[in-house]
Amino acid sequence: ILTDAILEGPKILWEVLHRQLENADSDSLQYSMSTKFKQPREYFVVNLTSIFTILGLRSYFSTTLLVALFTYWGVWHFFLLMVSKFPKLEKQMAFAILFVPSVFFWGSGISKDSYILCGLGLILYHIDVIFSGRFWNIKSLIIIAVASYIMFTVKAYVLISLAPAIVLWRTLYLRDRIKSSFVRAAAL
Repeated sequence: ILTDAILEGPKILWEVLHRQLENADSDSLQYSMSTKFKQPREYFVVNLTSIFTILGLRSYFSTTLLVALFTYWGVWHFFLLMVSKFPKLEKQMAFAILFVPSVFFWGSGISKDSYILCGLGLILYHIDVIFSGRFWNIKSLIIIAVASYIMFTVKAYVLISLAPAIVLWRTLYLRDRIKSSFVRAAAL
């Protein structure tokens, strides 16, 4: 539907994507009325997937491959993070992160879970990059912001439940960098 709207013109696509239907013309209303998604979270996934549909030339197969490629970008970054923390367990990490059937299944299709899995991996990896001493890494800050926005829009509870884990992870990391054992014990 959205790819048909883009072929009609950017004005119609903009109105349909942003649901600006108060002053919309009949063409915009035609596309908007044919969508069955009434919740903003569902509609956001459709909007995001429409980018891959356009790049995939409106083919379901190529769209699925592009979404899988995008989502495995995040999974791959999570794998790189775990291997950097536990280099002796690279093979085990590969099996645990890349080859587990449920991760492979849920991260490979056009679904909300695919985008959540991608955002999760990207956020964790780039938070580690920032705390590794390159705090003003603009690329990492932008990726964290975009991934957080996508996760919050699609499934806010995942991002909200991830936040305390990240705070604990980084607090323990900073505690372990303290050289004095007395101060380290008092820090937590």
